[in-house]
Amino acid sequence: MKAKKTTNGENPISEINAWAMQDGIVLGLVGIFSLFWWLVTVDGGDTDLYFLLSLISGPATCIWLTFRYKSSTIPLCGEFSFTKGFMHALFTGLYASVWVSLAIFVYLRYLDPYSLFVDLANQMYSPRNDALFRDNPDLRIMLDTLSGGRGREGLAEALRNVGPSTYAVLPIYGALFVSPIVAIFSGLFNQHRAR
Repeated sequence: MKAKKTTNGENPISEINAWAMQDGIVLGLVGIFSLFWWLVTVDGGDTDLYFLLSLISGPATCIWLTFRYKSSTIPLCGEFSFTKGFMHALFTGLYASVWVSLAIFVYLRYLDPYSLFVDLANQMYSPRNDALFRDNPDLRIMLDTLSGGRGREGLAEALRNVGPSTYAVLPIYGALFVSPIVAIFSGLFNQHRAR
């Protein structure tokens, strides 16, 4: 059985994988940028809108990277299937999650092993959340259970004790659920039939 024509003569899966590995670096940088904005938000800055926009930019960037890949293959192949777009976006998302996971691990292990958790605990116990706890007493009970009844300090300690590797693996788990959804849209948006 003859392999389908690709831009570089390789097996189609090998070609998609090669592009996705490179594009995963770009998407990973977008994810790391989103985390940066989240850190600024946790520190008490008023940047929730910027964080939301940077979070939305991840799927948009993935679709654009697949479009870029499609643009390079159409002159040679004449078409770009849904499957090719789906696979590229899926692989790109998975590779990007590895880069984001690495950044989280390095940050939590070597750069900031404790102050992030103090900021999170302070945010949870901030006066602006008092109304939330009044309306949902079960949340206060859950928070007190997590903190061991020690308030902010106990919550910060409990969050820190989880360990950097546990937090670092979360983007990979997230990518296993989110990447297929983004890949469907990317495949639909980028498919192109030969004329």
